[in-house]
Amino acid sequence: DCDFSGARLAKVRFEQCSLTRCRFAGALREVVFDGRRLEDRPAPAPMGQVDFTGAVFDQVEFMGTDLARVTLPQDPDVRLIRRYRCVLEGALVALNGDGSLPARMLRGEFSNRLRMMRGTGEESNVFNRRDYIFSGGEELVGLADRVFAAAEADCLAAD
Repeated sequence: DCDFSGARLAKVRFEQCSLTRCRFAGALREVVFDGRRLEDRPAPAPMGQVDFTGAVFDQVEFMGTDLARVTLPQDPDVRLIRRYRCVLEGALVALNGDGSLPARMLRGEFSNRLRMMRGTGEESNVFNRRDYIFSGGEELVGLADRVFAAAEADCLAAD
């Protein structure tokens, strides 16, 4: 029941937090929502009824979270990626054999992210076009968008 819409959130980590009926608005820069299970602590409750409608994401990352009960920003550059582990694994397969710099960048990012995942629970994430443009320009964002979309379609069709 917290309203973070007036808060200046930059370089903030929400670790092991249970966020329910919360609202975020305005710029969120380099903010991490880390809900991964830790060995010595109980897992935090899933995010529920969290409203990011008025937020602007800039390098916002979700780890170990299911975003099914979250309202994302009304931003055409941000979209939900469901079944994130499956999508990353499929994207890595799709990038296999591509020696371009953007493909190498994505393989590094995706491999690192898979190593950071804990457990087998459902996890989602977001694709933010602006983050990829910042990291590597139009070529990187185009490749990332294509491999994410194809892998997600495959993962969701397997359900």
